Amino acid sequence: METELHDACKHGNLGVIKVLLENSVNINTVDKDGDTPLHNACSSGHLEIVKVLLEKGANIHAVNEYDYTPLHYACLSEKLDIAKLLLENGAKVDARIKDGHTPLHDACWNGDLGVAKFLLEKGSNINAVTEYGQTSLYIACRYGNWEVAKFLLEKGSDIHAVAEDGWTSLHYACLSGHFEVTKLLLEKAEVNAVDEDGSTPLHYACQNGHLEIVKLLLEKGSEVNTKTTDGWTPLNVACYGGHLEIVELFLEKAEVNAETNEVNAETKDGRTPLHYACWNGHIEVAKLLLKNGANIHAVNEYGWTPLHDACRNGHIEVAKLLLKNGANTTFKDYAGNIPWDLAFKHGFGDKFSKFKSASTN
Repeated sequence: METELHDACKHGNLGVIKVLLENSVNINTVDKDGDTPLHNACSSGHLEIVKVLLEKGANIHAVNEYDYTPLHYACLSEKLDIAKLLLENGAKVDARIKDGHTPLHDACWNGDLGVAKFLLEKGSNINAVTEYGQTSLYIACRYGNWEVAKFLLEKGSDIHAVAEDGWTSLHYACLSGHFEVTKLLLEKAEVNAVDEDGSTPLHYACQNGHLEIVKLLLEKGSEVNTKTTDGWTPLNVACYGGHLEIVELFLEKAEVNAETNEVNAETKDGRTPLHYACWNGHIEVAKLLLKNGANIHAVNEYGWTPLHDACRNGHIEVAKLLLKNGANTTFKDYAGNIPWDLAFKHGFGDKFSKFKSASTN
């Protein structure tokens, strides 16, 4: 439970704090989260109060429920002056919370270059990892903190470090759309690094539609037809997300065309880029794929054609497009369903009833 001392430290009431301490209040009392008054003073940035608490014997190594120390809070709150004071008074520079984050990870999460520099000057381990294998560089890149990332690289941070899931700093920069960080990393990073699922940074840039990053990766030699362990190419990913400009870019590449069959590249479940575009109702992507030789009759592991996918999810305009391009309305999947059956089974009967009648007459 938060005490009067906690509240005074949080709100900077130095006079109240002095009175309470003169009356022998427990300086290391904890609230429901395990925070001491010193935690509160550090997170709120009250330097003079931190000084008083330390002079009066506050536990500088106190940890809360999640193992955060006062130094963690100072770094999270971008309080360089308080971080300096704590370290001068014996705080552990690489103290870890339950998931392994150090104060340096916290500074990099916030993009606080001043705190990051100071922590390294005081001996913080630049390549310390969390329980998930994440370095401080990984954190800086994940949140787009270019200045901090650049500094860490200059100080020897391992650009090739791999997290528990196989992700590198480049994977996360590309997923999050941080162009300048991606550009920085590509000076030395492996552009075709794969994670535990076989995904490259290009797959992740495509996932969230980061066109400029996709262009940059291709310029740096990213392989456009790399498949994940489930068989996804970057084109599959872009079509699933409906990222038209990225799809256009891939289809312009010599490697992606009907002759090499990449426009019809199947994932492990038999879905092609056209299946994914139709499943999610991305009509412009579907048009583009059809113009570039996509197989309108391709079937997945359920025996579904792209028309089955469009009907299953109620995408009537996509269904119309497919019919104009010769889709088979009577083709049965492995359970005996024609495309219209899926529309009616999944609540799109009203939408498709008139269309079905017109298309079968």
